[in-house]
Amino acid sequence: MFKVGDWVFDIDKKRTVKIIDVFELWGYVSYSIYDPIEKVTYTVSDKRLVSTE
Repeated sequence: MFKVGDWVFDIDKKRTVKIIDVFELWGYVSYSIYDPIEKVTYTVSDKRLVSTE
């Protein structure tokens, strides 16, 4: 599981984004993400993100 402040890769948008919040409910994890290129925030499931390391 990633934490707030981590930079991760969004496999759908094919770019690096920053995690700004983490939501965990009923065994599911989703993240609020900041995209510095488009300057927008959005929410994604953990399955759309991979580590940049």
